[in-house]
Order: sequence, then structure tokens, then C-alpha cells
Amino acid sequence: MFKNYLTYHLVVKFHRECAVLELPYALRNRLIQSLETLIHHFACSVHTPDRKEELRHLCVSLMSLRDAKESLDLTGALSNADLKKQFTVLHERLEALCLKASETENGQLRLFG
Repeated sequence: MFKNYLTYHLVVKFHRECAVLELPYALRNRLIQSLETLIHHFACSVHTPDRKEELRHLCVSLMSLRDAKESLDLTGALSNADLKKQFTVLHERLEALCLKASETENGQLRLFG
């Protein structure tokens, strides 16, 4: 069974919402690239049996979401209440998953060993 299905659904929904925003070309590309990296690494975290790899992928997902937020902040797109709420819920869920996965590393959020 696909664990964390709700979070994955929220990631995909957030990506779709951001993909239709009218943004300058460079910022739109940066935003979409960040969100696609988020989706890729989150999916990898779900399918890996290794807890350290899961943690690494979850942390990269969280960093990609924060990078997407920078792009949205530059354009003022997060002034949209619905988009901001989606971001907040998704950010909280990813942080919680990172913290839970870090329990195998005694609370250390290590990306590279």
C-alpha cells in the first residue's frame, strides 16, 4: 500500500495549482522545477525500504518546497489565501514526516551521511 497517500495527493494538488499561475517565465520555470523535484523525491521516499534514504528524500522534498515558496514570495502569489493554506498544510506534513523519519538517526536530519 502506498504510505503517506494523503501527503502525496496534497503535493500533486499544490503542483497543479502553481502550474496555472501567471508568472514571469524564469520564475515559473524555477517554481515548476522545484515542485517536480519535490514530487520526485517524495515518491522516492515512499518506495525506499531504507530509513536513511527515506529521510534523505524527505529532507530534499522539504527543501524543494521551501525553494518553491521563495519563487511564490517573489511574485506575491502566496497572497492567495487558498494557495497559502495549501502550502502551510503541506509544509507542516513534510516537516512532521522528516521528524518522524529522523527518529532512526536519533533526531539528526542528515542528508549526506
